[in-house]
Amino acid sequence: MGNAKLEGDVRCAGYSSEVTAVVAFNPVLDLTGMPHRENVVESLLGGTCESKLDLCREASPMEYAGKQSAPILILHGTADETVPYAQATAMASKLQAAGVKVKLFTAPGGPHTFWSQPQWYKPWERAVVEFLGPWLDTTP
Repeated sequence: MGNAKLEGDVRCAGYSSEVTAVVAFNPVLDLTGMPHRENVVESLLGGTCESKLDLCREASPMEYAGKQSAPILILHGTADETVPYAQATAMASKLQAAGVKVKLFTAPGGPHTFWSQPQWYKPWERAVVEFLGPWLDTTP
């Protein structure tokens, strides 16, 4: 990604910290668009998004989405009451417009934990394996 500010101070000589591909289940992609949850953002950032808007934006993956982004598979239920499904569609649209490989797996009527329900096991597993196929070493 090339953002030195996000590197931190732990270095692994000889290894890139750049992300190759992402699989994200129900991800929080925009803290500023999250429904108010008492103490969640406050505990992470030391205040509400209203009081720390710049920091909330800086902590949101949506702010960094662009042509340099890694390919991403976003898996999200449409009935998620914890993280709005609209965040997944907004991120997918932004990345597609930038020319990034992005796939959105939608679980119609699925809640935040859709992936733990039996009817979704095989579909999400298949989506993950298909998406990660180019990066998986399948040699025995």
